[in-house]
Amino acid sequence: MTDVSSSALPQGGLSLLAWCSRPTLPADQWPELRRRAASIGAWPPVLVHAERHGLAPLLYRHLHDAGLRFGDDDWTRLQGLFLRHRHANRVRRQALRDIVDALATRGIDVRVLKGMALMHLVYPDAALRPVADLDLLVPPDAADAVLEELRRRGFATPQGLVAHKDRHHLPGLTQTIAGVPVQIEVHVDAISRDNVTSLTMGALRGQAVGFSIEGTRVQTLSVDDMVWQLAEHMVGPLPRPLRMIWLADIRAWAERFVADIDWTRVRVERPVVGHVLALAHAM
Repeated sequence: MTDVSSSALPQGGLSLLAWCSRPTLPADQWPELRRRAASIGAWPPVLVHAERHGLAPLLYRHLHDAGLRFGDDDWTRLQGLFLRHRHANRVRRQALRDIVDALATRGIDVRVLKGMALMHLVYPDAALRPVADLDLLVPPDAADAVLEELRRRGFATPQGLVAHKDRHHLPGLTQTIAGVPVQIEVHVDAISRDNVTSLTMGALRGQAVGFSIEGTRVQTLSVDDMVWQLAEHMVGPLPRPLRMIWLADIRAWAERFVADIDWTRVRVERPVVGHVLALAHAM
């Protein structure tokens, strides 16, 4: 059997994944979807790369909605990827809700970063945006209390804990819940220390964007800070493989909040955003 784990995308595969990287794909875009899908001669490498780039659920949803199918085994595998991410996201969303509730009880301010916020705010179904971990931004002086609460709830930290003053986030805390590994990264800075910029809780600007998880109110960054953080996350620290879902995220956020983002400020103060959005819209 051919090992497709390191196989290159077949001709047309990149084009198909780029087309499927949109949170929604209206029916008038299905003919183009069908045209791109028809060019795929071998589906296994496409599924490998879809999963690697965080696009497997979107690929499944758009092909399913457009009534497209391919070989039974490959289609079953893609459907399985979608169902696995849907289950994992449900477990992680519940864990996030419980953690936010617990931290609120202790009077700790928290912002939810990246995937867990994006799946609620720019994707029509939380199952469509896979997440590997829960990223939380907290004040530096609250980091120890957050660790204490997470340990109390059964999350374990690795040996050799690095002080939060030396890293933008603490080593991941992990617990398996309903068969799903739930990893939490507690950030004291939303930007990696390998970047020249910083975004701590005290430096946040603008009104936090809120969303709800089964009645629990959760907050993320402001519209301006989020588009900047997504851009900085994508470009650093380097080198590392580029994932197409990061481009999909920032494009979806910019389109969802185009009327709310202070584009003049962003262009002047955060020029990296414009460069990353140009790349994202080229997909």
